[in-house]
Amino acid sequence: MINQRFHEEGSVLVEVLVAFAILVAVITAGFQIFGDGLQRSRLARNTSAEALEAVGIVSSLNVLSAGTTTIAGGDGRTFTLTITPIETGAETWISRRPFHVALRAGDRADGPPLLETILLSPGPP
Repeated sequence: MINQRFHEEGSVLVEVLVAFAILVAVITAGFQIFGDGLQRSRLARNTSAEALEAVGIVSSLNVLSAGTTTIAGGDGRTFTLTITPIETGAETWISRRPFHVALRAGDRADGPPLLETILLSPGPP
């Protein structure tokens, strides 16, 4: 009888330790998920601010000339603006030429463009 009671007390201790280990694993996973969510939220906020600034830069272009330019934005951001003429075969008779415009954020200069569009050169008045 005493031997059986000692065995039951030992198994209860093992059950409590297993339950505690599961609880620690769940709490740790919760903290990791919460931290990842905060990091992604911060990245989304920064990307949104960069996109708004990129739209402002592209919409303020008055003259389109082919080439690559580095532009200083707000908050110390830099952007790389690449303008490439699109060959249509009708360059001799159209007054407004199409240009491919790509704007990349400074820290992602080799990555995909933050903003990519086609603009027409300003036509005659």
